[in-house]
Amino acid sequence: GMDFLDPDSPNHRWKRLEDQLYAALFGDVFEGGPHRILDAACGIGRFALPLARAGHAVVGVDACEPSLRCAERHLDNADPPGAVQLHWGDVRRLPDRGPFDRVLAIELLCYLDEPVAAAMELASVLEPGGVLVATVEAWPGALLADPSGLAVEELEAALTTHTLAVPGERWVRASGSEDLASILRSAGLDVLSVEGTHFLPDGPLGALVDPERAGEPGHDELVVALEARLRRDPALRTLPRAWVAIARRPR
Repeated sequence: GMDFLDPDSPNHRWKRLEDQLYAALFGDVFEGGPHRILDAACGIGRFALPLARAGHAVVGVDACEPSLRCAERHLDNADPPGAVQLHWGDVRRLPDRGPFDRVLAIELLCYLDEPVAAAMELASVLEPGGVLVATVEAWPGALLADPSGLAVEELEAALTTHTLAVPGERWVRASGSEDLASILRSAGLDVLSVEGTHFLPDGPLGALVDPERAGEPGHDELVVALEARLRRDPALRTLPRAWVAIARRPR
């Protein structure tokens, strides 16, 4: 189930839809080039592989060895093979010092207890003028979308710390949009934008989406269009499941 790049995975079409939502907010960050890209916490190669296929040179780092083995398998089966170097390591002590002109930190900083330190490490390997794309779980959308595992007695702590923790299962600290911007500014980066995504798939309005229809062109296009409308709604725009930030290292 976690190897969702495999077409036989039950999550394959769902994750492909989520990738479209992310891509809608990446804008022209990865156009031009070719770029040298660091994919921090690259996992199974969700973004590394398509970026390599587009002609970029990608370095992937992840602390989860089984995920990297999946990424290697997908790279070996790619046609054409992607130009990706994979490293088993800690993104807070990067094995490749770059420089990179693009850095991806997708669903990373919210799972670290010292996100500013990690953001500083990522910023340090960006060349001047280089761009970082970071996503985190959003507050309060993440709580509203997935309160499972939390007891009512634990809600007070979650409201105080914005941490959604289930012992032995998950630990994530959700952020407001300004919280994420502050983390990136503390790392010395200029924040260009912070926008919400995943209002529907895996988000507070997830009950409206039929997982069995994911992958249908008309259905996915409608979801992407509705997400854009939700980002413009004065009230609902504050309730995404995730924030996507784009920041630049000053020249």
